[in-house]
Amino acid sequence: MMKWESYILRKKRGRLRKSQFQPRTQQEAKDALALGIIDIGDYVEFSLSLEPVLDSVHDPDPDTRKQAIQTLAQRRDPLSIQLLHHLLLDREEEVRLAAATTLEVMEKEMHTRIHQLRQALEADPNDRDKQFRLAQSYIDYASVLLMNRNLQRFFLQKALAYLDELVEAEPEEVRFHLARGQTYQLLDEPGKALEDFRRCINLDANCLQAFMGQAECLFKLKQFPKIKEIMQSLPETEQEHEVADARIFWIEG
Repeated sequence: MMKWESYILRKKRGRLRKSQFQPRTQQEAKDALALGIIDIGDYVEFSLSLEPVLDSVHDPDPDTRKQAIQTLAQRRDPLSIQLLHHLLLDREEEVRLAAATTLEVMEKEMHTRIHQLRQALEADPNDRDKQFRLAQSYIDYASVLLMNRNLQRFFLQKALAYLDELVEAEPEEVRFHLARGQTYQLLDEPGKALEDFRRCINLDANCLQAFMGQAECLFKLKQFPKIKEIMQSLPETEQEHEVADARIFWIEG
């Protein structure tokens, strides 16, 4: 947990700014707080922003619960999808129907996108941009819409197959390594993810997502001293809010 003395000193120096990082779940918010990507104020703000939605989902008025479904559909994050699935078991049939219809629409949109990309790829199998976009669609589908862990792994493995081909074809392309590292993270394989993130940094020393990916993997592996080493290697001129805050947290905190 961040020391309050450090927090107050940073506030006096004018170094506390609004973080651009937006957690998708409560667990992501906790991990971001532990990593120093967000501060305690951002964490509290995120937690409070969830309360109105959670209250609406459990409100005794079915119309309020139906309105909550619209809000959840707009958010389109894993927690919102989880709550929509919860509403499939609502005691009111109209609420269950609204939740089912919303999920069906979202699934249809994703299936359409994947189908169109697969068709386009069949017409031009060597188009690496289409391969990459299809892999990203599989990742989005698995990480946001799917609740079943086996299905998640199935689509992440499909994404991984494309990314393996892309990395082999263009081993110097940073975005392919980055996406594969993020996929390994979602598959809960931080060791493999680390290899791709390190390759990203070797290819592009300014790839901030790779630096933060490394830190997250090392945090998962409980290799905390190495996180400080990563933060110390970041450029002093870095202006990204969440990266700068994480750097201050691990070096000065």
